[in-house]
Amino acid sequence: MDDRGRNGSWEVAAEKVIGEPLNEDLKLKGSLAQILHETFFSLNVGFAVTFAVLAFAYRGGAIRTSARYFLHPGAAFFLDHAAKINRLFHLDSGSEIGSEITACTSLLLIAVSVFLVLRLIARTAAIRAVLYPLGGLAAFVLLPLLWLHVLQATWISGEEDLYPFWRSGPLAFFAVEVPLVCAFFFLTRKWRYQVWAGAVVLLLHYTLWTDDVWWTLSRIPLWSPKLFYFVFPCSGLAWLFYSRTVADPQ
Repeated sequence: MDDRGRNGSWEVAAEKVIGEPLNEDLKLKGSLAQILHETFFSLNVGFAVTFAVLAFAYRGGAIRTSARYFLHPGAAFFLDHAAKINRLFHLDSGSEIGSEITACTSLLLIAVSVFLVLRLIARTAAIRAVLYPLGGLAAFVLLPLLWLHVLQATWISGEEDLYPFWRSGPLAFFAVEVPLVCAFFFLTRKWRYQVWAGAVVLLLHYTLWTDDVWWTLSRIPLWSPKLFYFVFPCSGLAWLFYSRTVADPQ
């Protein structure tokens, strides 16, 4: 009995010694995944908002009522501050330096603000709801949705009766493709190989949307939004990595 008791004690002690480092590794992996996701989540929000404002400011065309609440004020803010920066540095009024500085500063300020909010609620129960379902939706949907908003807000009035925006190809593609991607991740959330299959789905998703969005991005005469475009696909990959730590915390 004494030998068995000693053996049992040794087994319990060994489990504790082995188990504690494993638990610490899992906690570290989970915290790193969360910080990575929070970082790209914030950058993606900043990039999507800044991209939409820039696309509207440089796109031209008819201005519809839907642009009155976000796009038009955002474009006015951007152009006004770009002009002020050019005057501050005694640059030509047509210089793009003020626009580049304003675009980068706006993007980073939005991203930092979102990141600080996430850090404030990081230790509450709300953080999982924000980062898991909402974080995934933001990674998949936010940029395409704002791009569609720009298209709708600048749709040519003369063609509205002949070819309305609500019957356009981009909107139809969005209405089909995005729900399919969301349904895939919902149905395979407990699947063993979700990471690998999910990476393929995300690669296809971002490739298809890049083909459309980059056309608009290429018509913005600034380098900064093109350089920050990487945060759009990276936000999805960071969410995928984070989702595995949530679905399989053990």
